[in-house]
Amino acid sequence: MAALEALPKADYAPNVVERYDAKDIVGVDMYEAGVVDNRGDFSVIGTTALATCIGVAVHNPKTKATGVCHVVGDGARSYPSPDSEEALVAMLKNASGPDYEPLEARLVGAHMGGELNNDFLNRIYDLLAEFDTTVLSADVKGKPGPKDFAVDAANWEQGLIRGSVDMVDFRADPNTGGFAEMIKQKMESVDLTNMRYFETGANNLVYSVSPQSTPAPGYEL
Repeated sequence: MAALEALPKADYAPNVVERYDAKDIVGVDMYEAGVVDNRGDFSVIGTTALATCIGVAVHNPKTKATGVCHVVGDGARSYPSPDSEEALVAMLKNASGPDYEPLEARLVGAHMGGELNNDFLNRIYDLLAEFDTTVLSADVKGKPGPKDFAVDAANWEQGLIRGSVDMVDFRADPNTGGFAEMIKQKMESVDLTNMRYFETGANNLVYSVSPQSTPAPGYEL
């Protein structure tokens, strides 16, 4: 947990309102995941409503395979639900490919719940480690971060696509920049309510450009 909390805040891509239309973005709902790349029909993928959930975005620098998983907690237990974990593992397998290439990741969410999210986040971190994943940022557990975001496989290096303003109280916290910062973020957000949603497939994947059926070395399904 200390390693996640020490990570810097995520970068956010510029000029997203002019560059992206929600109908061209693959939408991932709760308990689901998906994988796109920079050559297929879709190169952008996102999710919404991350108040208590975790959005995990991963990227394969070699193949450009890029995934998002919407991880939900299992009731009162501070762990990913079985369906969420299945989706997360399926996404990691697909993104890493047959040679289990190293991945990069960014985490967003768990904006509510405080210390109750520790085991939840630690379990996700452990799963990412199984797939040799470097976590670049973790806007979680009180760090300012949006509840809606997307990511572009062709422009991963630019950062996340902001889908809403940060989950903080701009009125009460002077360090947020106040209403001016809130309005600025709103103007730099893509309305993700009209993303393209697909029927859930095997392992709770809604879309995948690179099917992968075998687990990573050391990971037991």
